[in-house]
Amino acid sequence: MAHAASQDLHELIPGSTYTLFPGMGHKLPRELWPGLVTQLAENAARAV
Repeated sequence: MAHAASQDLHELIPGSTYTLFPGMGHKLPRELWPGLVTQLAENAARAV
């Protein structure tokens, strides 16, 4: 499965969350931006 490495990385980072955006690959399609921004903001909030 293509996302196995990202799942492995998630399991190694305590407190991380893992969200799979089906079909995303290495590009950032505009329709996924709202979900990506939400994930980034939540991650940043945990860092402070």
